Amino acid sequence: MSCRLTGSYWRDPAAAGLPHVDVAVPTELGPMPAWFIPSAACEEDERWGDTVILVHGWRSNRLEPLRAVPAIRAAGWSSLVVTYRNDVGAPDAPDGKYHLGATEWRDVEAAIRLAIARGARRIVLAGWSMGGGTVLQTLLRSGLAERVERVFLDSPALDWAAILRSYVRLANYPLPIAPMAEGILKGATTSKLVGLGEPIPMRELAVQHFHRLIRHPVLLVQGDDDPTTPVSVARRFAAKRRDLVEYHEFPGAGHIRAWNADQPRYDAILTDWLARDPR
Repeated sequence: MSCRLTGSYWRDPAAAGLPHVDVAVPTELGPMPAWFIPSAACEEDERWGDTVILVHGWRSNRLEPLRAVPAIRAAGWSSLVVTYRNDVGAPDAPDGKYHLGATEWRDVEAAIRLAIARGARRIVLAGWSMGGGTVLQTLLRSGLAERVERVFLDSPALDWAAILRSYVRLANYPLPIAPMAEGILKGATTSKLVGLGEPIPMRELAVQHFHRLIRHPVLLVQGDDDPTTPVSVARRFAAKRRDLVEYHEFPGAGHIRAWNADQPRYDAILTDWLARDPR
């Protein structure tokens, strides 16, 4: 028997006292299930209004970002909590594999398209762990990126080479395994040997790539005791883009545990940021 500890707090929106509607996001692979949680104003209007699209991390689910929804709602925004390829209840990717955000971004783009169709005037993307990296891929690759106003990131996967090194250290494997794994994932032939339908562009999943190309304002929260997505990477990203990144570090918080470590501070930061005029 095994279990996976998460920072999730509620089992569904109803348990959090949140009104919600089950919706299906049309994607190239088929419909992806999502929760739409309206703002108080939106409950009186069929249009979605200002909407935050929330994207969970690798091997997680919609419960992961659900903890942020009350703070989002307090700021007057609606929430669309989405799934993506290979999630439980969602269509599988053609190769059945995760691509670290390099293909999953298309499902986030589809969520943006749906929000626009439902009348969303302002759109914010929010991502946890791999979901954070997927959100950034969406901004860099999607033709709908200009419709996104801002981005919220919690313990984001900003640099997969650094994350692989973290996993190798945690497993007590020899450190040279990390660059070997990276080489396998990005190789045209070797990626096929591990079942990938296409190579993963690791250079495009690196912090240098993101901080050079990002154009959207970012709110970034990160625990300083994160064993998975190194705090050093988050600090570097924030330092390189002080013009765009508002950074908040949570002492003693592990991976995606900033909310659990200090919920009042986390909620206040997010609500205040959403309530501000970004201009």
